[in-house]
Amino acid sequence: NPFALDFQVRALKAESLAAAGQGTDFSQLFLGLSFFILVAALILTALLFRFNLENRNAEIGTLSSLGFSQQKIQSIYLSEGIIVSLAGAALGLILAIGYNKMVFWALNQVWNDIVRTEVLVAKIVPSTLIIGFVVSVAVAMITIHFTFRQKMKQQTAALQRRAYSIISVKKKRIINAATLLSFIAAIVLVLSQLIGNVQNLNATSFFVAGGLLLLAFILFIYNYLTKQTTSHSPISFQRITLQNIKLNRTRSITIVILLAIGAFLVVSTGLNRKDLFSKANEPTSGTGGFLYWMETTVPVLHNLNNADYRNEQGFSVPFDVVQMQVADGDDASCLNLNRISNPRILGLNAAQLEGRFSVQTKTEGIDAQNFWQALTRKHNGCIPAIADQTVIQWGLGKKVGDTLVYRNALGDEVKLLLVAGLAGSVFQGNVLIDNSNFNVNFPTNSGSNVFLIDGKQENKTAIADELNLLYRDFGIELTQAPQRLAEFMSVTNTYLSIFLILGALGLLIGTIGLGIVMQRSLVERKAEFALLKSVGFTNVSIFRLVTIEYTLLMLAGLLVGFFTAVISVYPVIGSETNNVSLGFVALLLTIILVNGVLWIALLAALQLRKLKIIEALRNE
Repeated sequence: NPFALDFQVRALKAESLAAAGQGTDFSQLFLGLSFFILVAALILTALLFRFNLENRNAEIGTLSSLGFSQQKIQSIYLSEGIIVSLAGAALGLILAIGYNKMVFWALNQVWNDIVRTEVLVAKIVPSTLIIGFVVSVAVAMITIHFTFRQKMKQQTAALQRRAYSIISVKKKRIINAATLLSFIAAIVLVLSQLIGNVQNLNATSFFVAGGLLLLAFILFIYNYLTKQTTSHSPISFQRITLQNIKLNRTRSITIVILLAIGAFLVVSTGLNRKDLFSKANEPTSGTGGFLYWMETTVPVLHNLNNADYRNEQGFSVPFDVVQMQVADGDDASCLNLNRISNPRILGLNAAQLEGRFSVQTKTEGIDAQNFWQALTRKHNGCIPAIADQTVIQWGLGKKVGDTLVYRNALGDEVKLLLVAGLAGSVFQGNVLIDNSNFNVNFPTNSGSNVFLIDGKQENKTAIADELNLLYRDFGIELTQAPQRLAEFMSVTNTYLSIFLILGALGLLIGTIGLGIVMQRSLVERKAEFALLKSVGFTNVSIFRLVTIEYTLLMLAGLLVGFFTAVISVYPVIGSETNNVSLGFVALLLTIILVNGVLWIALLAALQLRKLKIIEALRNE
């Protein structure tokens, strides 16, 4: 029987096409993050159109007084809006193509390590461009339509007086109900995860909870700004600041929303980035506390922990070794974006890894502290196996509790039961089973080809030199364990960098929105500033009033975005096995804060310098 000699018949072309056709698709992640940017852009569109309408309140009121119907007036302004939307969407297509080509250039050059090729080509599909163009224009027009309808609900006299509308009791109740429901739904989602199996936290649930909390906080702030208050207390600096924020509630809440969305994107993306070297020497980290990962082309037939063998070979520096046998398979690590069905199998002595590495997911009944013992148990005819969680989820498209089907050396079908998923480890790309099961099913694979080397840090260089020297004829490849882990995580960090650009784009929209709102507001408040100066306020006190007002709004937006982003990525930052790059996030927030304060101070100072009291008060 040829199968007794491990003879296999494989349809290579069919397997390759199937693997490529089921490759990891990141489009949903891009769409998910882009959704927030789309929301920010729509809010900014509505705000700009509203500014345009407010500037032409008297014109709208005059047309209405002269007998123009609302439909006629609306058609005039929508005609203007569609011309601007068409031009904006056309420019957006050009920018989209440019952004796409920039990402592919970066993947071919700067980020080449994650795709291992320089021949990626961006394919621009005309139908996609047409759909994007039509949808963009349609969404912009719908936004403009609803903004105009809301504006036209005001009476003609109110429009000409530029009076602000009062929120109806019914609308307030709807806002209060939406706030409460969003908050309760977010709390329920979080508690349902924390009360259950803490080891198997659902990242999607936390992300949804973070989004709901973001909505709840924004609605709460809007409700507070629309709340009518009466006070008989003396006029104070703080009271004037708060009243100004409430008076321009639409613009105030817009600033909060734009900055909250930008901060949410940037912080949630930044917190997902891994700091791979901060805990690299700890046994529970992704390196297991080992110094080196070693592979050889020629199998090593001896036990490297045997003292007699070491003396015979000429080793002088002490070190410990975990030796692994290998049954060949496909690369299922993050460096291969294709879908894999049969990863490489490593046979090892599970007892040697006790207390090392950490489990991220596991089946019921397995101790999270002693999960390696699960490899020696029997599971209804299946061989227990452990793999890296990223391999299980992305490389295999499976979850803990699923099985993998292999052919052993006799041609018999064997099933490997995935009993646990490791948290970001150097084992990425492999499936681990105990030596007892490996030797039964793959007896022809003699010797060891994969090794984990441990020793004292001060002997690190000497250990590497001896291994490279004594095993130079074995085709040795020696890699520092933290470096190997960093190579795997570079894929994740690179895609996070791409998403971070999207987040930065959202934050840019927020910053632009802040600048536009502030500039527009300062121009309209010239009479207010002139009045303050005429009753004794100095330029310094007015500057302080304006900067505090907008800084408070900026801080509110950033804090809301930051807090909800932390909730959305809690499974990452709450896990001891995930080393979050806190310094990177702190740097981002500092840059955002300093940038916002500089813009606020600059615009306020420029506007106050150009202020002419007589001209500003002439029409009051």
